[in-house]
Amino acid sequence: MLQIIILLSLISLVFLLKRISQKNKKLENNSGTEMVKCRVCNLNTPARESIKKKELWFCSQECSSKNDT
Repeated sequence: MLQIIILLSLISLVFLLKRISQKNKKLENNSGTEMVKCRVCNLNTPARESIKKKELWFCSQECSSKNDT
């Protein structure tokens, strides 16, 4: 009986540690992303994936070229 209690305790501990680890990873991924709005289509995109010309942000090369005309 004692072995079953120890086994269940270990399984519970591993499960809780895994959930805590996953929650911390989600927080790290969401916290450092700056979002910017495309000047042409008003789509919000991460700044690292966007195109910046002067002080204007664009979601793609296509939107960037639309602004030139």
